[in-house]
Amino acid sequence: YGKNVTEEKKVNKEKTQLPEDNSDWQNAMLEIEGLVYEEVSKLQKKKDFYMADLLKKSLHIIKRGY
Repeated sequence: YGKNVTEEKKVNKEKTQLPEDNSDWQNAMLEIEGLVYEEVSKLQKKKDFYMADLLKKSLHIIKRGY
């Protein structure tokens, strides 16, 4: 009695039991990373090393978070 409805729904679980929150973000980053490296490979074959390097650096910045 006197508990909030949301408090009653909360269940104490260990961290290992909880689903990973970042899984969607991680999957999206893997897809983007694959696309970037595919494009980098194409650019390098065309000898466009400037753009290939720029894409790799941009991906690194995105993965780093700033």
